[in-house]
Amino acid sequence: MMPMRFLGSALAALAFVGHSGTHLTLNGKPWRFGGANIEWLGVSNYGPASPTPPRFASHAEVDQALTTAEQLGARVVRAQTLGDSVGCDVCLEPELGVFNAEAFSHVDYAVAAARERGLRLIITLVGDDAAAGGSGCVYLAWRGIDVPNCSLSNMDPFFTDPQVIADFEAHVAAVVSRYKNNPTILGWDLINGGGSPPGWTKTIANFVRGIDRRHLILSDASNARLKNVDACVSFIYPHWNEGMAGFARPRIDACARAHKPYIAYEYGWDRTNWPTVAAFRSFLASLQRNPEIAGDAFWALELRSRPIPADVTDPQLAATRESGEWWALYVPPRATLVNTTADMKARTQVIAAHNRAMAHP
Repeated sequence: MMPMRFLGSALAALAFVGHSGTHLTLNGKPWRFGGANIEWLGVSNYGPASPTPPRFASHAEVDQALTTAEQLGARVVRAQTLGDSVGCDVCLEPELGVFNAEAFSHVDYAVAAARERGLRLIITLVGDDAAAGGSGCVYLAWRGIDVPNCSLSNMDPFFTDPQVIADFEAHVAAVVSRYKNNPTILGWDLINGGGSPPGWTKTIANFVRGIDRRHLILSDASNARLKNVDACVSFIYPHWNEGMAGFARPRIDACARAHKPYIAYEYGWDRTNWPTVAAFRSFLASLQRNPEIAGDAFWALELRSRPIPADVTDPQLAATRESGEWWALYVPPRATLVNTTADMKARTQVIAAHNRAMAHP
């Protein structure tokens, strides 16, 4: 475990990331980033289809993962479980209205470890979970509201029920209040993928802004004209028919019309998204060349010491289902049912070069 220098560190006086027009800013100057997603920094095994119960990520895992992200040239790490974990023993909110001091201490460690390395964090407030399909579904179940096949994309009462909204606001207050003065946080990602209804988005963005005046609030481009939405976010996954032309490009354009920065905060890197290394390199070059794109981050960084997340054993399903066999990028590289060691290594090198280029345009 590396020592934390805190106030003695040269990073102790980090500035908050801001925005001006379609640019992110730092100390008043335009600022861009390439980054990585590390979902499990707060709670491991919490994501969809996890075969084992949630647990705390160890300090050694957190240190190694963040050091690896830094070595890849990342400026930003998006980590869903630093803000979104509900309904499990190690979650931030294991029971309705009950907050877990030990879980918050693990988040504290990850935030401090990121700060030590000069990394910024995007923290998600509503995301996926392994048991219920989405953390919003946990809140609904706590209030006895049944939504058949509930998931992050199918949980409508979560966005409209006044009691459930109040329950979620209590969670938001617990998380945001704790870190509102910490510039390590780049921004609050209201919901995984960004796509939330305008009415709910306005309510929650206003609630966050009432607590925290300085951090960015992130949402889909459809909400870009809301006063307290500061930047737009989306996925880019040809694998899921969410490619550039029909999916990302309209969001980038809508965000630009609203004079807000756009962030591709999850993009696919493997051969199921980009069949060749050359195609992948061309995609990243197009992001770098576009001044309307303020940042991006690949999904998702893993460590060789950790098993493949959401693993499947059927080679056909491995390339099509929600499985780390195609999306988990290991450093050092390893072979999976979808990716060869050599291909993963080559694409990792492309990512590292892209991240450096985004940091030094």
